[in-house]
Amino acid sequence: MTVPASRMEDAVSPVIGTILLVALTVVLVGIIGAVLMGFGMAEPAPILGIAIGSQGNIITVTHLNGAELPAGSYKILVDGVDKTAAFGGTRDFGPGITLRWDSGTEKVGTVSVVYTSDKGVSTLIAEKRIGKAGSGGGDLSILTVGGKAYTLPLFNGTWNMLKNNVSLSGSSYLIQTNAIYY
Repeated sequence: MTVPASRMEDAVSPVIGTILLVALTVVLVGIIGAVLMGFGMAEPAPILGIAIGSQGNIITVTHLNGAELPAGSYKILVDGVDKTAAFGGTRDFGPGITLRWDSGTEKVGTVSVVYTSDKGVSTLIAEKRIGKAGSGGGDLSILTVGGKAYTLPLFNGTWNMLKNNVSLSGSSYLIQTNAIYY
């Protein structure tokens, strides 16, 4: 029994179609994979330990352990403002190094250490709320007489003598930094 030629060719078209669909799928997967790999993965931040502290006006950032941060790859922000140079952070920051900044009368809310990779991706490494109120360079109002506030002067005498002097003179006084009032 012989099969007519037209029936033998009927199976060729579906086989060729299936092969073309598989080839097209492989090509599309390859193109999409290449595009996604071109974006690259975000570079992870280095693993390290940082302690942020304060004592009086001195704010410290100490590198405890882990990877060294090259100069320029990290920033120390105080309330979002870059203070890296004020902390002395213009050098490599490695284990055992403590960077210090005297905030003086400046208000300090939050201190943050941010790492920026070679690809420009920034990562918050450490953050601490300090909550140091700045004095704004003003006088310390310590005494109120008749609704008027006064500040302390350089005064050699007792606290009561000072209060009486302010009450009688009605003038304002400034606190002397190394004076002792009793």
